[in-house]
Amino acid sequence: MKIIIGESPYEIKGGYKPLTMNINELSSYSTVFGGMDAQEIVVAFIPVYTVLKNPNNLDTFRRVMSILFGKRKAKSQIGEFHGKLKSNDISDYERLSKDLAIMLADKNVVLLNAFNDEKCQQKNELINNCFQYVSEGNGAHQLLLLGSKAIEAWDEWNRNNNDGNRNYTVLSYPHPSRTSGYNKMWNQVDYKKIKTRNYSSLKDIQQFKLN
Repeated sequence: MKIIIGESPYEIKGGYKPLTMNINELSSYSTVFGGMDAQEIVVAFIPVYTVLKNPNNLDTFRRVMSILFGKRKAKSQIGEFHGKLKSNDISDYERLSKDLAIMLADKNVVLLNAFNDEKCQQKNELINNCFQYVSEGNGAHQLLLLGSKAIEAWDEWNRNNNDGNRNYTVLSYPHPSRTSGYNKMWNQVDYKKIKTRNYSSLKDIQQFKLN
């Protein structure tokens, strides 16, 4: 199982919104969160478009797809998704996003947010179940935390549950949003390069130290 934890759902603006699905529609989620029949969950990183837009321009979506498929195949997958958006009515856009989520779930991928709100104040009640599932997997599951809030959620769970015998690896990386400021790191993963700024050196900045 490959589990990627983000921070918070998409806002309902900019021509897209979060994708909400019944847990029973997603095979990998049913495996991780067994016993939660018919519960509605938010699938992280996959948007539902409310107007026709090019999904190639949504950094968080594109970068997570680049992690999962590699640069070349991710570009092809997103191009295919864009083609379906263009050839279908807006009323079909949610179904197309669900189809993508189901395809990833069938490949044993779980995409989950650590929080239910934009300000990361309401913790997702499923996140601890997810961490527990990874901890009991004897190294069979891969966990990737994207962004400081997801990492903090893991750190809190680990402090409360660590038995000192961890035999699995937890990976972390900056949040995939362009505004996170980590475009230089994401350009190593992402098939679409974002222009990065050149900052002053530490030596130059230290000139501002008061005598």
